[in-house]
This record gives sequence, structure tokens and C-alpha cells, in this order.
Amino acid sequence: MELKDNVFGDLIYKFGWRKKEKLNLWKEFEIDCIVYCTKTEEILESQKNNYKYFNSLKNDIESILEMNSKKIGYDIEYIKKHSYPVAVIFFRDGSSGITFNCDWDMDNGFALVFTPNIKIMSQDEFL
Repeated sequence: MELKDNVFGDLIYKFGWRKKEKLNLWKEFEIDCIVYCTKTEEILESQKNNYKYFNSLKNDIESILEMNSKKIGYDIEYIKKHSYPVAVIFFRDGSSGITFNCDWDMDNGFALVFTPNIKIMSQDEFL
């Protein structure tokens, strides 16, 4: 099933609406963009607004990670070498963030949450 959304663009349904998204951090990554909802639910305005906010933050994500790196327990250079973004996720409750896989916690990784507030947490807490 496919959808052309006026904000997200072309999406395919697979356990939520999805597409590939380019993200330039310390290098260019191709990550999943996931909008959580069922096939019969409409994408919420809050999810669209959060996607717009994510796009406005794209150039600042690396510096946000650097400012919050102590919460992860590693400096930004270590984070660059040992982690990578996997997905940007937009939940129906208004929260959204980027999940990262990392060498130091292969089971959980971490998430950079940007709505409702910018913070770093484990993927388990975010998901």
C-alpha cells in the first residue's frame, strides 16, 4: 500500500508508513523514516509538524549530540566512531526522535529525542 502525503512525500505501509531519508551527520546516512499509524488512520498534524521540525534541525543534530554526549557517557568523537543512526520515528503521542545503534550497547542503542523536548535516552525508553 502506498501513500503520497503533502508533507512526508511518498510512503509505503509496512507496520507504519515508511520511506528512506538522508541524514548528514559526520557522514551521509540513509535511515528509515517511520510514521506510526495503522493503514486506516490518517497521519496526524502533530506528526507532520514534528517532521517539519526534524527537517529544520537536520543541520544541528551533530552539535545537539555533542552537547548531550555526556549523558551517553562518551565524547562526540567516540560516538562518531561507534554509532550510527537507524531511523527517525514519529509517534502518534507527539514524541519523535532518531534511534542509533552503537557498539557499546548492541541490544539497546540510544535515541536522540527532539519532541516534546530534546534529550538522550536508551532506545528501550524511547520505543
